[in-house]
Amino acid sequence: MISRDDIMAGIALALGHEPTAGQQKALLMLGYLLHDDGRLKAMLLKGYAGTGKTTLLAAIVKSSALLGYQTVLMAPTGRAAKVLSAYTGQAAFTIHKKIYRSYTNVAGGVGFAMQPNLHQKTIFIVDEASMIQADDLYQPGSGVESRNLLADLLNYVSYGKHCRLIISGDTAQLPPVHAEQSPALDKSVIEQHLNWRMAEMELTDVVRQELDSGILYNATQLRNRVGEEQVSKPFFTTEGYKDVRQPDPSTFSDIFADAFTGSNLHESVVICRSNKRANMYNREIRGRILFRDDELNAGDLLMVVKNNYFWMPEDQPYGFIANGDIVEVKRILRITELYGFRFARAEVSFIDYEMPPIQVNLMLDTLNSESPALSQPDQKRLFDTILLDYTDIKGRQKQIDEVRRNEWFNALQVKYAYALTCHKTQGGQWKRVFIDAPYNPDNVFTTNDIRWFYTAITRASETVYLAGFDLSYFN
Repeated sequence: MISRDDIMAGIALALGHEPTAGQQKALLMLGYLLHDDGRLKAMLLKGYAGTGKTTLLAAIVKSSALLGYQTVLMAPTGRAAKVLSAYTGQAAFTIHKKIYRSYTNVAGGVGFAMQPNLHQKTIFIVDEASMIQADDLYQPGSGVESRNLLADLLNYVSYGKHCRLIISGDTAQLPPVHAEQSPALDKSVIEQHLNWRMAEMELTDVVRQELDSGILYNATQLRNRVGEEQVSKPFFTTEGYKDVRQPDPSTFSDIFADAFTGSNLHESVVICRSNKRANMYNREIRGRILFRDDELNAGDLLMVVKNNYFWMPEDQPYGFIANGDIVEVKRILRITELYGFRFARAEVSFIDYEMPPIQVNLMLDTLNSESPALSQPDQKRLFDTILLDYTDIKGRQKQIDEVRRNEWFNALQVKYAYALTCHKTQGGQWKRVFIDAPYNPDNVFTTNDIRWFYTAITRASETVYLAGFDLSYFN
């Protein structure tokens, strides 16, 4: 049996640098977690941007075989899984893909069954856990059965033989939509589901290699203010840093245009507080930079804004098209107006998945709407209008089942992906991030504003541009 000291030494060696005090404490906990005495089986590893949390996860993956373990990496979204895979050098899965298989239930809707966990002596690492919702698969009126994603994840891991669980996330980021806190980063919530002893650790010290980063300096200053009773300006520091910029108005248009031209297009994003502002930026980018006059063009980047269980081919392992997935339009086959709505039949490819392009129906009405997805009244209007096509079928329930199987009812709800709200960017990373100044005429700020700034600024891997902020925001 490998000793705790050898476990710690193996991970520390893979770390590649002298551990910070926080990382050293985490190594001690990992020694107990991975020691084969069975007393400690789960660990909550929390850490702010730049504290070496991801580096530590990569070291666990790198050293796991020598420690006698396999590793399985998971994240809430395809983009977050792709980022985790890039950092660790190992394939990562969406949580849904790993733990569920989907099926059509007797009502014609979508059901999810747990996959069997056949893993033995495996470390399950779940990153970006702040995004995990407890009811992630519930969509009223969609025919999708409700499941508690967090509880199912915990149960799935517990069914494995001699397995361990590491849940990783950042408590300074925005919690899931409509939530006050992130349930997957709450030890008490997790222990309600698991009859396991669980360790908890939060990394707070920025690693030495990151001390010259303006992005991480500003992120650290912001996260230190989470929980302040009186939140006020200033929020940002740009002096002395090249990677956090307050753009000069005389050069900003050129910088902005360059960011959304050619190969830069996939590596740039604008983060806005509202869909209304995002729509404005998307119109500007498509019209003035990309010279696209039509509502939809080949080459457009779109973000899916509602889970979809209809279009993903059965031979693909991804299960369904998730809220937050980004697709690129390859071809537009036709534009159709039906049931009082507009649709496009198009061929799309997925930015974050390795799979061939597929043909789908796209809902065009959501592209420029100010709601996050099709509003409930519009969803009901679409449902009721399609239902009229099936009045010849006997039985109300059979008519409803036909609507749920209808290709137009199941059109992908999408928005342009050049400018997005902050929640939509969570889990992703872009080289260039433009943060649009929120509208706040009363200058009243809360902890949620701090979390918003923090989450937005940490989406950038190279440069942050603070667009439209007046001087009072800066130190």
